[in-house]
Parts: sequence; structure tokens; C-alpha cells
Amino acid sequence: MLGGDGHVKPIPREDDFALPSGTQRAVPDSDLALAIRLQEEEMARLRASQQAPRGPSGSPPRQGRNRRQPTSGHSFSYLNLVFYAISAAYLALFLVSFSKSSWSFENVNINPMVGPSARALRDTGMRVSANIEQEGQYWRLLSSIFLPSGVILLFCILTSIWTFGKYMERVAVCPLLTVPLLFLLSSVTGAVLSTVYAQQYDTVGATAGVCGLLGGVWADQLVNWRSYANHMATLAVLVVMTAAFLLLGLLPFLDNFFNLGGLLVGGLFAAMVIQRKQGGGRRRCHCGHLAVQVVCGCLMVAIITLAALSLAINKGQVGKDCSWCDNVTCVSTRWWTCNPMSGVQGAPNCNVTPFNNGTALVDCPSGASETISVTGTPNTAGVTQICRDVCLARVPTAPSVPGSSGGSGRSPAAGGALSPVTAPIGDGGLI
Repeated sequence: MLGGDGHVKPIPREDDFALPSGTQRAVPDSDLALAIRLQEEEMARLRASQQAPRGPSGSPPRQGRNRRQPTSGHSFSYLNLVFYAISAAYLALFLVSFSKSSWSFENVNINPMVGPSARALRDTGMRVSANIEQEGQYWRLLSSIFLPSGVILLFCILTSIWTFGKYMERVAVCPLLTVPLLFLLSSVTGAVLSTVYAQQYDTVGATAGVCGLLGGVWADQLVNWRSYANHMATLAVLVVMTAAFLLLGLLPFLDNFFNLGGLLVGGLFAAMVIQRKQGGGRRRCHCGHLAVQVVCGCLMVAIITLAALSLAINKGQVGKDCSWCDNVTCVSTRWWTCNPMSGVQGAPNCNVTPFNNGTALVDCPSGASETISVTGTPNTAGVTQICRDVCLARVPTAPSVPGSSGGSGRSPAAGGALSPVTAPIGDGGLI
């Protein structure tokens, strides 16, 4: 090759280009030395780009994107201890209720979730509006949110707790504090709403906390909509899960007011504590997100306050005047029957008529009747207990021809005769 002075110059050997920087022969031509250095830098840059992690489409990820750093599979999470404790509470209360049911399952047309009897659930701590409002058994607001009605529900709850809970752990701010608080707020609010509006049924609310976590997943998808892909598939999964829990709320011993309260409060609370993702590496104004947090906080406080005031001051009168609440709580089908328990504290809906031969006729609000054995004359507390033991535990049956033994002699349900009931003896007679 010709140099700048017109003289022939030898072409550098190819081996010199493969040598690392600093080991080549001294090159007198500055242009050639610059070309060699640029080639080395380009090769180094190409090798570095080939070793970088690939994005979902096979191309190197964008540097400006905020990407969640992968966590080690052996990392310890203190929130797992909270999930273990919640799961243990569900399992413990189920075993207690199962033991109170003599380790036997109730008929599936009474308890479709394959679980204990209604009396066992009630003795364990199910939500009973009359006991909470009139007898001050507020501990049922807490016990009912950890009490599953059957094996099927227990399995659904335990799997959902870990699925939605671990999701919220990744997206919430300070998850060790906010995720358990979200679970408790949504559960207790659902229990209060159920006590106020589901007066006619005694139910459990083990699904309230799960629905609260599900509401948190909804909130994250809506707040960070632009940061996610496959929106239609995600929405389809969330809609199916939400519809499944709402359908479960129509079964006996379950309650959609638990579920709706959990969804609302869980979603509103999660909207305040979810991390806002940003793209492109650009700084954005947080005014819009801050306004959403303030509005969600105000709505959540308003819902909790109104529910608490309705329970403390109005004693659930709002729910007693609600004409459509029963359709949200339980729907009877040919596979199961909903036995309403409204008004068991008073004679218009549940009557207990004692006879001189030691028996009593129980007329349930659903129209079913039973003849039982009693000891003494039931007072107000006795009537309440008898009504709940008989009406809630048996499927309504048509009455038979009255007998001649001093009472109506109506036949018991197909499940067999009831055992004698010992009612509290009162000095004021029946209510």
C-alpha cells in the first residue's frame, strides 16, 4: 500500500490485529493505530452486548425501564410467617367446628361445602347478628372471618391466600405491615357489613380477607395499567376469580356482604399503598396518583365509619328494612336450601308453642315445623336457642296431619327425629 509520501509501505500482519491492546508492534502511522484502537473498542462493545440479559422478545432490555430485580429463591420473607399464621387459624377453627359436629359431615343439601353442622359452626363462632347486636358477642366479628364452612372452602381459601398474598408482597409498599393490615381491614369491614345487612342468615366470612387481597390485585392492575402487557388475559382471570367468590357467597352459611366489603375495602386500601411504576426513566408529576390515593382513603374511611355506626347506633335496623339483601346473601336451588333465621328473637317469625306433655311445636320462618321435646317453659333466650337449633339445622319439610297427643304431632325432617332440647326456664313465659 502507498503511504502519504508516495512510498510503498508493508501491510501489517493479521496477527497484530488479534493481539490484545499494548502488545502490537509499534505502528509508525498514527491513522493505522487509531483504526486498530477503534476496532478493538467496537469488538469489546459487541462482546458486552452479547453477554447482557435478553428481554422478553429476545432483544436487550431498555435501560430506562424500571425492572423488578429478581429475588433469590432462598431468600427469607417474614411475611410468609404471617401467611402461615393465617392458614393455621383457618385450619384450627375448622378442626374445632368439626369436633363439635362429632367428626361428621352435614348433609350436602344443608352445607354444600362439605363441612360440619350449623350448630357446630354457631358454637365455634359464626356470625350471628342477634348475638352480636343484642348480647354483645362482638368476638364473633373476629372468629367468623377465620371460620370456613367446609373442606372445599378451606382448600379454596388456603390456595388463594398464598397466591394473592405473595402477589401483593411484590407490589405493595412495606408489605410486612400493609398486607396484613389490608387483610384485617377488609375482613372486619365485611363482617360488620354482614352483621348489619344479612340479618336473616347466620354465616361465616372466611372469604372476606381473600376477597380483600383480590381487590388489591385489581387495584394494582388499574393503577399500573400501562406497565403491564396482556391486559385481556389478566382481566379475564380476575373476572373469573371475582365471579367465583361472588357465586360462593350465594351458598348456605356463606355471605356476599363479607365478599363485597372485602373487595371494596381491599381495593381502596391497596390503591393507597401500591408502588407506582414509571417507564422511560423520565420524572413525572405525582399529582394525579396522589389525588387517587386521597380519594380512595376518604371512601374507605367513609365505608368503615358508616358500617360501624349502623352496627353501634342503629343496631342493624338498616338491614332489617332492606328488601333485597336476602337475594345477595343466599339463593335456594334444587341442590341446597337456605333457611332464613330472621326474627328468631320475636314471635312473628319463629314461634315455639309448648304443650303439657313435655313437647313443643316450632314454626320456622321458612314455613317448616318440628315437634321437639323440651324441659320447662322456654323464655326469650330459650326460644332463640330452640329456633336456631331447629330451623337452621333442618331442611324445611311439609307438615303432616296433626296428631292427638296434645300437640300437632308434625313429622320431623327426612333426616330423622330431633333429639330433646333443654331450654332455659323463664318466669315470663314465651315471647
